[in-house]
Amino acid sequence: MFTILPAFIAVIMVFASQAVYAFGSVDNSGGTKAYELEGVWKGQPDVVTSGLDVLSMVWHLDINDSAPAPGNEPTTDNLLAVTVENAHFGEIPAECLSGDKGASEISEDQRTLTCDIGERDEGTAQMVLSGIKVDGPAGSTVSAKATFRGLEAKLPEIPIIAPFIMDAKFDAGAPSSLTGQPDTYQFMSFPFSLAHATGSAAGPESVSYDITINGVRGKGSLRRI
Repeated sequence: MFTILPAFIAVIMVFASQAVYAFGSVDNSGGTKAYELEGVWKGQPDVVTSGLDVLSMVWHLDINDSAPAPGNEPTTDNLLAVTVENAHFGEIPAECLSGDKGASEISEDQRTLTCDIGERDEGTAQMVLSGIKVDGPAGSTVSAKATFRGLEAKLPEIPIIAPFIMDAKFDAGAPSSLTGQPDTYQFMSFPFSLAHATGSAAGPESVSYDITINGVRGKGSLRRI
């Protein structure tokens, strides 16, 4: 009896150690907490275009514990914080409580979303779907990371491409026309503007445009403006 007892106690201690290691730390009510955070891009593309593409992120939040359902206590301060680079948020997701109901908000620079999912009982889960618009320069990447109750998750980076886009505008101001001598010449003065698209590639050092002008006496062309 005296030689078996120490071995029996040792076996019990090994089993107890394995149980604590597998399920995490024990709380005061006898249950163990296992908060979880996971995120994915919805339909992740290979590349995105700056100024045009919109991306969707799906975040899964778990507030788990090993206690029986009747013992699951409500938890507060369930805040999901998502920060993105080279993109921005446009609105707060429907799953996030804001105003008088919660602390959800978008930062002033629109790069960080704080989502308050409200009070939740232990043993429940929540999914949050959020969208962002790409606005970074060509050659950079869109990145996103989130934190929830001390946990952190990052999404794969997505390369950004940006084609050269420039628009010309000729329909503003007060154009004028003057007939020269001889009257086969017509002098015209008109304002115009060129707009380089936000996030567009830098483009060439110089550009030229061919303009066709339709008039009463026919049409001509004005080159290299």
